[in-house]
Amino acid sequence: MTRSLILDGVVKKGRFLPDDPDMLRNAFRSREGKRSRLTFGAVPRGRSIPQLKYYWGVLIEECVKWSGADPDDFHEEFLEQVMRPMLERKLFIGLPNGKRLQGRPTTTTLTLEEMTEYISRCKDYAYQEWEVEVPDIDHVSMR
Repeated sequence: MTRSLILDGVVKKGRFLPDDPDMLRNAFRSREGKRSRLTFGAVPRGRSIPQLKYYWGVLIEECVKWSGADPDDFHEEFLEQVMRPMLERKLFIGLPNGKRLQGRPTTTTLTLEEMTEYISRCKDYAYQEWEVEVPDIDHVSMR
């Protein structure tokens, strides 16, 4: 099985300065004499702290207030009913024998844009399934 290294850093004056220089040195040492590939690109913008605060502190909390159920129950429901259909093609992992393994939905890997769409769809789902109205992010104070 091939392991890939993902290393973030910044480019200054035409040089890549890794956040963890030791990790880069060790990666090069471990590949000494072996064919390797270096991929270079922008770091994708992941979900934001304000999005997470809104998701857990407003969206999930409104559903909990309405029902008294556990917050994790709503989170799991949203993952299965909203995220799985939204990201179905991304949830499959290719195996060496050509078959596919279905992965578990998670918000951890969502981009900023995907998390925005996910939250919007969760709000719609909460209203359609349970008639829970969740205020827009612009109408709440998150501290």
